[in-house]
Amino acid sequence: MRIRHCIIPLLLAALQYQWAFGNIEPHRWGFPVNGALSLAFLAGIWVMNNEWGEKEWLRTLRSGRMACTLLACIAVWCVAGGLVPPHAQSRWLSLSGLKEFTTSWPFVTLLVLLLAHLALVTLHRLKHFDCHSDGAFMCVHGGLWLALASGLVGSTAYSDYRAVVNRDESVHFAFDSQGRRHPLGYGLQLADFSIERNETDQSPVQYRASVLVDEQPVDLAVNAPHAVRWDEDLYLASFDTSAAKPRYCIIQVVRQPAKYATLAGITLLMLGVGWTLLGRHGTRRSYKAG
Repeated sequence: MRIRHCIIPLLLAALQYQWAFGNIEPHRWGFPVNGALSLAFLAGIWVMNNEWGEKEWLRTLRSGRMACTLLACIAVWCVAGGLVPPHAQSRWLSLSGLKEFTTSWPFVTLLVLLLAHLALVTLHRLKHFDCHSDGAFMCVHGGLWLALASGLVGSTAYSDYRAVVNRDESVHFAFDSQGRRHPLGYGLQLADFSIERNETDQSPVQYRASVLVDEQPVDLAVNAPHAVRWDEDLYLASFDTSAAKPRYCIIQVVRQPAKYATLAGITLLMLGVGWTLLGRHGTRRSYKAG
């Protein structure tokens, strides 16, 4: 079975879905839908590997050529989507999914295919697993799978809000990109704001805000967020530039329930890459010594 016979029909179907329904709305696939789909996906991969592991079409799906083709297609789609201006209003860009490519049906389809490939390759290698020869392989493929899967599933619960925090009163809500109001579950109030300047030309170097989170002081700075919960971080996004002493600041509220799973996947991937490089270095030294 040729790789193009597998990928092209799925991409054409994904483009038809894109034209008919538009981009995927991640929040509509939140819990328990994302959990059910994840379990169904894993069960399907398990059955496919056990029942049809030696079929030609499944060997094609877990082949190295399939991995290279999927990675190349994803890279091309990302580059094409990244070249689209953020405020472009062309209809064909929306119909093709390039305007917001990360939530387009073709991109998600390619990502699911890559996850299926990685899962099948990992399960196939586990049948004859040897820690010495397969450890690095399992770390690389397992880590990449975990990072991609947690990012995909976690995106359904990801949220990014903005809260206008002033000195006069505590605010208990934030707004999304559509202007919809969302409760925070805690109060935010600006206590103090400072600007560090360069001594030479007095240009701003760093911004810092002291914010009360339910009456508890918290320090925020650019690139120095505060974890208000295990899955929720506060970032200093902007501030009042119309006054010498800012009257308010803009706090970015980011919720990422899957961030630790993604971090674990990235760590495992880096471990596997390092293991592979060290193994090859050791093999070369042994070859030269011999």
